[in-house]
Amino acid sequence: MAFPEFITIIRPNEELIRRLVQDANTRQSIRASAVKVLSNHWHNDRTRETFRSITVTNDDRFCRWRALQALAEKWPDETTRKLIAERAVTDEDNDIRRLALQALAEKWPDEATRKLLEERAVQDESEYPRRAALQALAEKWPDEATRKLLTERAAGDETDWVKDEAKRLEKSLHDRSCRCFDGFVNSTTNETAN
Repeated sequence: MAFPEFITIIRPNEELIRRLVQDANTRQSIRASAVKVLSNHWHNDRTRETFRSITVTNDDRFCRWRALQALAEKWPDETTRKLIAERAVTDEDNDIRRLALQALAEKWPDEATRKLLEERAVQDESEYPRRAALQALAEKWPDEATRKLLTERAAGDETDWVKDEAKRLEKSLHDRSCRCFDGFVNSTTNETAN
């Protein structure tokens, strides 16, 4: 049990938990745990604003990620979506950009998210968000446009790690479409035979 969770059990104190979240001198793991406790016990506008501020101004990437995660889970609205989309492009940490792209694909799998993923799969400076964007596209939009992008990235990405993943995902989409076609042919053949 983390220290902030312990405090909440013995003496629920929102102000103390908030101080742990915002105090730069508090150990990283305690701050990240305090973010989680705050989101679980004080689901209000003040907490939301605290998390919005953390995602933009906090130097601690683990706190930024926990805050983004809490916003997506507790306040999955258009304001949160815009903030997460902004962090997916502008955050200095490639892990935060990667995790923000994954959160968008999971919570908001629509055309706007798809376009952002397609953009980040090509334009992000780090291979981690590019790879995550390709994975999300293959999972949520397994169509011909995604296959084409995967083929392009398999040939044109600057890192072998992303190229290899793009090849693997493209093969997986190809195999999946072949299985679907085979299943369709088999069901049609069976219907015709009966």
